[in-house]
Amino acid sequence: MAEAVDPGSTRRGTHPTLEAYRRLLARLRSGTYPSGSQLPSERQLSAELDVSRATLRQVLNALSQEGLLDPVPQRGWFVPEAVLTEPNVLLSFTELAIAQGRTPSAKVLGSRIRPASLDEADRLALAPTSPIREVERLRLLDGVPVCVEVSRLPLARIPELEKVDLTDSIYAALSEHAGREATRAEFVVHAGPADETIAELLDTEPGAPVLIGDERTMDASGEPVLLGRSTYRCEAYRFEATLYRYQDARP
Repeated sequence: MAEAVDPGSTRRGTHPTLEAYRRLLARLRSGTYPSGSQLPSERQLSAELDVSRATLRQVLNALSQEGLLDPVPQRGWFVPEAVLTEPNVLLSFTELAIAQGRTPSAKVLGSRIRPASLDEADRLALAPTSPIREVERLRLLDGVPVCVEVSRLPLARIPELEKVDLTDSIYAALSEHAGREATRAEFVVHAGPADETIAELLDTEPGAPVLIGDERTMDASGEPVLLGRSTYRCEAYRFEATLYRYQDARP
């Protein structure tokens, strides 16, 4: 059944293409079209969105360029499997997935206690060679592997996590077992190629593009409680940020 269209939208200055883009984007984000599903035909969508087929194709192509849709020749448009959109809010993988209507899960690939490197000690504000716990996990969305995470925890600061099961959210474990709330994180994202180990874990090809996120997370007192590296399949991850320009930034 076609959705009602606000007849005043164009009169108020909203371009039909932009309006159709916003409405289709809202459907994708709300889960109207689940991961892996096929969109209705272009004829049906153009009728529902009250736009021409040419305008609809502009919208579909724009969403495809953003990684939110996949065109399949002779078949139509599909929602990619397991896309995780991370807003500029500090949330765990588990919290992000649940907020987007997905089912998160994890497999612990390894856990060990070792001395911190000089770089790790500096970033975690520790004495050199202080003990840290390193945990490697494979993260899945709806059963699909999307991320390999390596987390390093400063045991000198949070000894309570030395033997805690960290299969699920580390943020939750910090709060529950150590009384530390993750409140702020420095986060850097860059692209790179998948090595053979990462490619096998993420079910992709060696050399395939991946997105790598490095974080340093602090608690309410400002002390570092976590160093993390998350390696995502590039089509499974999007990061959103709101940027502000200050007056004194102008030349």
